Amino acid sequence: MTITVSSVGLVGIEMPAQLEIEVEPQAGMRLRDLVFDHLAACDPRLPAALVDDRGQLKPGYAILVDGRNAIQIGGLDLVVPDGAAILITAMVSGG
Repeated sequence: MTITVSSVGLVGIEMPAQLEIEVEPQAGMRLRDLVFDHLAACDPRLPAALVDDRGQLKPGYAILVDGRNAIQIGGLDLVVPDGAAILITAMVSGG
């Protein structure tokens, strides 16, 4: 199986408006590895757009792994399961 990564919404401001890649899973691959290795291969600016200088996901962005907010299930250190669907998006709030 592969891991599918896509982006939607306002992420297009700093990322391609439509990003969809498939990654062959590696044992123990963390979400951080996916961002810094595989997304950086698409565009070297992407890690800096998503991750702050402390290595944490920047406020205003969400990474969903199989529909669950990654921050709530392990953050960037989450081991990405084989076959996972990963969605990167901007969080929108207000009224």
